[in-house]
Amino acid sequence: MQPLLVLGGLALMAIGTVSLNHVLLDTRQDLQDARLALPAVNSAHSLIGWASALRYDETGAWVPLQQLTDWDNLGPEVGESPDSFDDVDDLNGLVQTFTTAGVSVTATCSVSYVQESDLTTPVHTRTHHKLLTVTVSGDYLEVPVIYQTVFSSGA
Repeated sequence: MQPLLVLGGLALMAIGTVSLNHVLLDTRQDLQDARLALPAVNSAHSLIGWASALRYDETGAWVPLQQLTDWDNLGPEVGESPDSFDDVDDLNGLVQTFTTAGVSVTATCSVSYVQESDLTTPVHTRTHHKLLTVTVSGDYLEVPVIYQTVFSSGA
């Protein structure tokens, strides 16, 4: 009878040890995933912060719709580089790579006009609201990190 109790105890200890190892491995994976996602989040925040310091449009903010950049011309003007970006829509099409602690991620920006009634769906007309979408991807990210923010002209 005693050998059966000893075997039963050993079996329970083995199951407990395997379960504990599984929990520890899951926790380590979660920590690793968070460490890898941090550069993605930082790069998105960096680009949104940069855009926040720019003008709404090349022509200014308090102008009639007809004077704003046309929806199909959003992006940098001819000869303009990231060092000389001066308005939000210049970031349209920008692709930048960020490396933090040996982890590289690529951030892609898109800018489009949106209606006040639906701030997430791009429209093919000028409005007083521009949606900046920053999509960050990398080899170690299972899914891209996507941040969106809306800039308004104030009109």
